[in-house]
This record gives sequence, C-alpha cells and structure tokens, in this order.
Amino acid sequence: MMTLSTNQELIQSFKDLVILYNQLEQTTLKFGTDTELHPAEIDTIDVIGKYPFSNLTSLANYQGVTRGTASKMIQRLEKKQMIIKQKAQNSDKELQITLTEKGKIARQKHQEYVFEIDKKIKSLYDPLPDEFLAQLLISVKQTKALLKNIIQQRQ
Repeated sequence: MMTLSTNQELIQSFKDLVILYNQLEQTTLKFGTDTELHPAEIDTIDVIGKYPFSNLTSLANYQGVTRGTASKMIQRLEKKQMIIKQKAQNSDKELQITLTEKGKIARQKHQEYVFEIDKKIKSLYDPLPDEFLAQLLISVKQTKALLKNIIQQRQ
C-alpha cells in the first residue's frame, strides 16, 4: 500500500509527464529534410502515408478532426512540399492527397525516430515485474477514464 506522500509524488510525477509531453508537442524536427515540421504536421504526413490517395474527408476522419482543420493542414503541408493534391481518377471534383518524395523521407525518418523513443521508454519498464506492469496498466486506464469523465462534466 502506498503512503500518502508516495501517492502525492506519483500524482505530481504524472502531471509533470503531461507537461513535458505538451512541451514535446510544441517542438519541431526536420526528419531528414530541410523543413521544420511540427508534431501535428508529421502526424498528418504519417496518416497520408498510411492511407495514400485519401481525400480530404477521409483524412479528417482518420485523424478525428474537422474537414476545415484537415484542409488547413493540407495547405501547410503543400506549401512545405510534403504532399501533392491531384484530381481523383474516378471524379472531376474530388482531390486525392499523396506524399511527395520529401514527404516520404520525412515519414520514414519519423517512424525511425518513434521506434527509437519507444525503445528507450520500453527499456525503463523492462526490469519491472510483469505483475506490477499489469497493475500499472490497470491504474493508467482507470486514470484515463477518470480524466475523460471530468472533461465530459466540464462540457
């Protein structure tokens, strides 16, 4: 059983992790190109790579954002020469979105970057017993559910 101070330290550490993650989400990297990319941009590039020839509506759905938000992101990525918009083969009105070679490089380097970060984080948890990790996972899921509930109550 954790003491009150251990509980408080764990809660504060969780809050600190969230703050650090939010700071990380504000940083940019070039991912093997000459262009700085924000996390939301490289995440969009990753989705386009995963679902090539998507249209704007499907891209918005894959990302869980509005069509307007997806449209603004596509404009930014087009200016950065990461994507190409072209007419769909079966429609004169619909546009398809694909990665440029530069976009493909950024996606590949991003995947390598994520793999390395995940490997480093995994190494922190590898020494812990499976039973402890299983209990920790339960606690994390319960914390997520609690936070979602609090968000719903605020809306």
